[in-house]
Amino acid sequence: LIPTMQQLAQLQETFYKFYVCTAVRKFFFFLDPLRTGKIAIPDILCSGFLDKLLELREDDADTEDLENNWFSCQSASKVYSRYLQLDKDHNGLLSRDELASSNSQKRIKKDGTDIE
Repeated sequence: LIPTMQQLAQLQETFYKFYVCTAVRKFFFFLDPLRTGKIAIPDILCSGFLDKLLELREDDADTEDLENNWFSCQSASKVYSRYLQLDKDHNGLLSRDELASSNSQKRIKKDGTDIE
């Protein structure tokens, strides 16, 4: 799927695994609240996530739209960079202490937006 997305053309192949993991986890986090490991197709279609993902096929996507698209390269890079900053012991996992040491005092709503 990644090679068909114009806006993901600059994504390095070594980053594919992280990108796919991040995208899949977003779908499951929001669309599988009971953690069954299953998502109903109508839920995917109604969520708007698929629309956002498919927007990446467009050649002429607006930079601001890409900044706000959770599935864009820009967004995935931000998530990955933040993850690497938090992973102090570089074991690939975030411990409670690493999460607690985050200097971000912002709380996050379920949809991923900041609460002021």
